[in-house]
Amino acid sequence: MSDRLNLNMKKALGGFTVDVKQSLPLDGITALFGPSGAGKSSLLKLIAGFETPDNGHLSLRDKTWFDSADKINVPPYKRAVGYMFQDGRLFPHMSVRQNLEFAAKRADKKIPIDQVITAFDLTDLTAHSPLTLSGGERRRAALARTVLTAPDVLLLDEPLTGLDRARKREILPFVESLHEDFNIPCIYVTHDIEEVSRLADKVMVMSGGQISAFGDTVDILSHLDATPLQKDYDISSLFEGRITGRDKEFCLLQVNIRGAEISLPEINGAAIGQNIRLRIRASDVAIAAVRPKGVSIRNVIQGEISEIVADKHAAYAVVTLQFQGQFQGQFKSAELRSRITRASCSDLNLQTGMSVYALIKSVSFEGHL
Repeated sequence: MSDRLNLNMKKALGGFTVDVKQSLPLDGITALFGPSGAGKSSLLKLIAGFETPDNGHLSLRDKTWFDSADKINVPPYKRAVGYMFQDGRLFPHMSVRQNLEFAAKRADKKIPIDQVITAFDLTDLTAHSPLTLSGGERRRAALARTVLTAPDVLLLDEPLTGLDRARKREILPFVESLHEDFNIPCIYVTHDIEEVSRLADKVMVMSGGQISAFGDTVDILSHLDATPLQKDYDISSLFEGRITGRDKEFCLLQVNIRGAEISLPEINGAAIGQNIRLRIRASDVAIAAVRPKGVSIRNVIQGEISEIVADKHAAYAVVTLQFQGQFQGQFKSAELRSRITRASCSDLNLQTGMSVYALIKSVSFEGHL
């Protein structure tokens, strides 16, 4: 387990205890996902050395950073960790370039500073003071500075907190390219499911200070508990699909997900044969008891109801459908969630085991290559 981050430690923090035992591959982006107060930021601080575990063991590859039995506790500045706080913490008395040069000088390994400036689209901002930058620009500069420390692992603690949705979507591509451009594995703390579905190769779900699930993003988010219905998450379904064709006249892509053929709006850079990750919000999926005719919705998937979760104190229910088909040479089943009113469930007399049709608007998809 040499090329991994190995976590086995406990830390009592006020009303709960962080108690984690997990081995993470040092590859791509691992999202540390869960509701506020789950212990995500606390775990990052334990990894970085800003907090000391009560007991346990922590190692990166063949380097032990903490071991209570052997009385080892490597200080933060000797751990090959890049840590980006929520506020970025750029030095206000330095220009953007001076901030970047400060980080580069302190790194044992050297990453060309001009490569980083180009990668994070900072060329026109290097002479500026951080105080004059927009929120999104400050985050890009802070992320670039963290990358220039050339860490063995990058820890991002909700780096997009406080930005509106448009600014977040501007920055996500820069985070997305971290591993490809700089070969730096990343642990990314968030409670935003859009960030997880867009960025993460792996997901580690945290609740009450413990890891409740860990695995590939599509597998974890496809089975993330939809109850209770009133919660922080935007209930959705996540799929891996393949682009099979395009309709140039109407600017649509055809995509195969588990044997089901669907269409969605054109995505820049998409190529036939390319894999794509799709997130479909449960609120954008309607249910019909019979195949509809004469409707504007183009995507109709037949499936069998596997679960109905209804909260008698709320207006809505979540209906889970299963459908099966071939994808990449394998026969697999998939789950699609629909959020409809309990009244609609009653009107259609929906029951588990019932065959129904899911209706999905083409414009409701979020697709990421």
